[in-house]
Amino acid sequence: MTGQLSQSVGLSKFLRQLDLSGNNFHGPIPPWIWNTTEVIALVFNYFTGGLPSSVNLTTLSGLTEIDIASNLLSGETPSWMFCLPSMQWLDLNSNQFKGELPLLLNQSRLSKMDTKYGKGLIRSSQFRSFSQFSDRWLGASSLEKNKYC
Repeated sequence: MTGQLSQSVGLSKFLRQLDLSGNNFHGPIPPWIWNTTEVIALVFNYFTGGLPSSVNLTTLSGLTEIDIASNLLSGETPSWMFCLPSMQWLDLNSNQFKGELPLLLNQSRLSKMDTKYGKGLIRSSQFRSFSQFSDRWLGASSLEKNKYC
């Protein structure tokens, strides 16, 4: 599929899992996507722009996975991504994000995270929190392509 996502897809009130990976969608990620309740996978598309600075955390309380790797997304990584109580997998790799990962990472339930090819900053004090990850996606292989300090 190609083009921009139709708003009609977002009319479903019970959208639990959304996997639109490997298409040619472009433009900003539509706001309705952030109403998905379990899994959001938008890998290998051409989405542009930033992520919303705030979302309805109650709606996303059961969200376990966000995989938005390999797009053209930019801007800051919003702190709400690290506050979701059920979040286990977060893949932001191969985008153009910048800035610091939120210090809230210490409070996250994430067990897998990939941020390579970003332009962010991880504070040295945050490295203590990386022991929580079952898969060391944030280890040396994921940091080597970044400009983290």
